[in-house]
Amino acid sequence: MKHALWMMISALALVACDDGDSDSGGGTFNTSLDDNQSLAAVTDADAQSLCESSQAAVASLLSNKTQLCTFVAAQLTPDKATCQQAVTQCVDSPESAAPDDSKDCSTAKASDLMECDLTVGEFEQCINAYIGEVRSLMGSASCDRLSSGEPDLSSLLPTPQSLPECATLVSQCPKLFDSSDDDAEAGGNP
Repeated sequence: MKHALWMMISALALVACDDGDSDSGGGTFNTSLDDNQSLAAVTDADAQSLCESSQAAVASLLSNKTQLCTFVAAQLTPDKATCQQAVTQCVDSPESAAPDDSKDCSTAKASDLMECDLTVGEFEQCINAYIGEVRSLMGSASCDRLSSGEPDLSSLLPTPQSLPECATLVSQCPKLFDSSDDDAEAGGNP
């Protein structure tokens, strides 16, 4: 089973990234490419650079283990006490709390972006807006929410389609949001 948070970020991160160890500055997506360069004109090396930058931003966003553990526990536990226990166990675990649904960036191809009639800067703007929304939502995660009657945080996760900064990306680059290849690899499980 894939986690909705990771799936949404992965879609925006070209769903073709590996566990890069580069730092992108606190979860901000920034490439070394010219902001005015058309995505339709990128090379395979540029596509791989976009993937690596995306992976670094995702890794940075998910690097706060306590925040990530709290976000996940608040979605999967029935009450505050169980949530707090799950957070403690997760934080104390030597394993990463983030799911690893990533792929090798060397497989990213320029052809994945050929239909995208927008610039690198517009692409970055969308991903940064999405990361900002997710970071804010993750920051509001608390086991106290379970006893307050507030809505499930996962129901508040933004979609690229819900962000004005992503309207052009969504309309011009539909292949980036096609999860059929990922579902086939995962045995059809969403």
